[in-house]
Amino acid sequence: PVESGKFKGEIIEKEKFERMKDEYYMLRGWDVKKGIPTRKKLEELGLHEVANDLNL
Repeated sequence: PVESGKFKGEIIEKEKFERMKDEYYMLRGWDVKKGIPTRKKLEELGLHEVANDLNL
C-alpha cells in the first residue's frame, strides 16, 4: 500500500500496474520488454550514436 500522501493506503494490482506501464512506454516510443527507448525514438531525438552504442 501507498504509505503517505493523497493515495495513502491505496493498493494497485501488479497486473494493472504492468498494463499501465506498458501503455506508458508505448506512448513514448519505448521498448515495452526492455524498458528503454526504441531505435526509432532515439533517432527521432537525434540520438543516433546512443542507438548505436546500445546496439539497437
